[in-house]
Amino acid sequence: MTIAGSLSALNTTLSSAGLAINGRIQTGILQLASGNGVTETGQVNATILTTGVTTIAGAIDMNTGNVIGTLSNFAATGNISLNDAEALQMTGAVVTTSTLALNDASNITQINGSISAAVLTSDGGTIGGNAIFDQSTNYIPVLGNFAATGNTTFADSSAISVHGVVNIGGTLGLFNTGAITQPSGSISTNLLDASATSITLGSTNDIVALGSVVTPGTLSVNGVNGISGMVSALNASLQSSGDFLLNGVTTIANNLTISAAGNITQPGGNVTAQNATFAVASPADTISLSGTDIVSGDLNFATYGNVIHGGGTLDAGTLTGTAGSLASFNALTDIGTIGSFLMGDSLFSLDNTGTLTITGPLVANVISINSTGQLILAGSPNGGMFFSGSIASNTATVPRTGVDSVLFAPSIIEHGIFYINDGANSARFNSVKFLGTTNLSATIFFLTALNPNNSGGNIGFDTGSNGLYGPSIDAVFDAGTSGNITGNVNLYHLEVINGSDANLTGTIDGVSGQPASGKASATDPSSKYQINSCPIGSVDCVVLFVETLPNGNPLGDFDITERKRKKLDKNIQLPGIAMHDF
Repeated sequence: MTIAGSLSALNTTLSSAGLAINGRIQTGILQLASGNGVTETGQVNATILTTGVTTIAGAIDMNTGNVIGTLSNFAATGNISLNDAEALQMTGAVVTTSTLALNDASNITQINGSISAAVLTSDGGTIGGNAIFDQSTNYIPVLGNFAATGNTTFADSSAISVHGVVNIGGTLGLFNTGAITQPSGSISTNLLDASATSITLGSTNDIVALGSVVTPGTLSVNGVNGISGMVSALNASLQSSGDFLLNGVTTIANNLTISAAGNITQPGGNVTAQNATFAVASPADTISLSGTDIVSGDLNFATYGNVIHGGGTLDAGTLTGTAGSLASFNALTDIGTIGSFLMGDSLFSLDNTGTLTITGPLVANVISINSTGQLILAGSPNGGMFFSGSIASNTATVPRTGVDSVLFAPSIIEHGIFYINDGANSARFNSVKFLGTTNLSATIFFLTALNPNNSGGNIGFDTGSNGLYGPSIDAVFDAGTSGNITGNVNLYHLEVINGSDANLTGTIDGVSGQPASGKASATDPSSKYQINSCPIGSVDCVVLFVETLPNGNPLGDFDITERKRKKLDKNIQLPGIAMHDF
C-alpha cells in the first residue's frame, strides 16, 4: 500500500503487505501494520503512533519531518528510524531486534513502558532538548552514535556497551544492573552520572566532571576532568587530558588513582580511600590538596611538579612517591610513615599532628619536619634521609634558612641503623640528578625544644653497632633543659646545644674511643655531655678551660719615668758589686 496524497481522519489504521507513506497523514491515532516494512517520504502528523499488538515484519523508516506527540507500543523485526519535529513522549513497549534510531527537534521523554533494541542511536542527528530513557525495564545492550543538546538518561536492565560518538550538552546518565563498557567511540558531556556493577570508559572522552557515580566494582574513566558529586567504587582510575578539578565526595574502598596531563586541584570536598595515587605529567604542573582527605594506606604522589597541601585535612598511613622543587604539607596533616619519597632541587616541609615514623629513603635538598607527636627514625638498609647543605659552625644554635635540615618533635627515637647521606642508596641519591651535587656534607638539627630554655624531650638512638649513621653529617642536638641525648652515632661532627645530659657512643670524623670527644662540641661545655665516657669537647677526657687575662698595660708595674739624678734604683743593686761599677 502506498499513501501518495493527503489523508486526514480522526484515527487511522493502515495495514498492508508493504506500506509506503509518500504523502501527508493528519490523524489522532495512527496504527500501522505491514508484512514487509514501512517507508516514508511524506509526513505523519499524529497524536499517537503505534503498531498496536502487532509487529512490523521488516524495517520502519519514518525519517522525515513528522509531528508525533506520543509513541505507544511500536514493534518491528528490522531497524526502526523515527524523526519527529515536536516533543515526543514514549508510553508503550518499543521493540526491535535491530537498531532503534530516534531523532527529535525537542525533548524525548519515556513516561513508562520499555525499550528493547540491539542498538540505540539518535539517527545521525542531534536531539534538540533532553532525551530521557529512564525506565529500568529497558534492554539496550549497545549505545551507538547519540547526540542531544540537553540532558540524556539511559536506564537498562542489563549491561551497556558504548560503541558510538555520544555528545551530550548537559548531563549524561547511564544506569543499569550490569556493567558499562566502552570498546570504541567517545563520550562528550558536562557531567556524567552512572550506576552499574562496574564502569569502564577507556576511549578518548571529554567528560567535564563525574557527578553521582556508584559501582560496587571497578570505576575506570579516561578523559574525565574532575569530580563534583558523590563517587563510590571498589577501585577507581581516572585519567584527564588536561587539568583535573577535585570536589565532591569520593569514597573508594581500595585503590584510587587520579592522573592528569595538567594540574590536579582540590579546593574542597572529601576523598576517602585505602590507597591513593595522584599523578601529573609535567614539572610545571602542581598537585594542590585543600579538602578533607583520608587515605588509610599508601598516599602516593607521582610527579616532578610541586605538591602542596595548603588547606583542609590530610590523614595518610604512609607517604610515598616523587615531587619536584616543593613538597609542602603545612595544613592540618597526620602522616603515619614517610616511605620512599624522592625529590630533586627541592624543599620537603611537613607539619605533622601525630606520631611520625621515617623509613625513607626521603630525598630533598632541605628537609623540615615539625611533628606534634613522637618522631621515630626506623633504620632500613635501603632507607634513610638524603639532603644537601654544608657544615655549620661549631657554635651554631639556629638552623640556616634554606641550608640546614631540621627535625623537631616532643621526643625523637631511632631503631636499627638509620642512614643519613649514606647506605646502599648513597651513590644514587647523593647525585646531581637528585640533589644537584655529589657533596655529602650537610647539617641537620635534632630538636625537642624550640629554644634551650624549654623543657624539651629525649633524643635517643639505638645502641651497639646500630644507631645514627651519617659520617659526612654535622648533627646539632637540643633536648631542652630536661631531655636526655643517648645512643650510638657515626658523624662528621656533633654539637650539643642543651640537654639534661648526653651519654653517647660512637665515631666522630672517623675517630672512635675517647679521642672522639675532641671532635665534638657543646655550646656550654660540661662533664654532663659525654661521648665514649669523655666530656664532649675534651682532650684526653680533660676539659681545658682557658684563663682570661685582665685588660691592662703590661708595663704598668714598672717605673720608667726619667730621673733628675742619675742614680740606680736600689732594687737592681747586686750583692758584691759597687753602685759605681754599673
